[in-house]
Amino acid sequence: MKNDIGQRLREERERLGLSQVAMSDIGGVKKLTQLRYEKGDSFPDAAYLSALSRFGLDVQYVVLGIHSPENL
Repeated sequence: MKNDIGQRLREERERLGLSQVAMSDIGGVKKLTQLRYEKGDSFPDAAYLSALSRFGLDVQYVVLGIHSPENL
């Protein structure tokens, strides 16, 4: 499950045209943490997801694998 979330997080980063560094800066984490999220080695917290949602991240898709209506 974590690996699926990491994959979807990477898909969203690429959809938004962000580098790992840019996304980690927006989310308030280090680049290594961003890499761990995308690899499925750790799980992003609510504060990280909330910060990125303000930049267009589809949090529902990342967590549940279902696109929110705004992002279809």
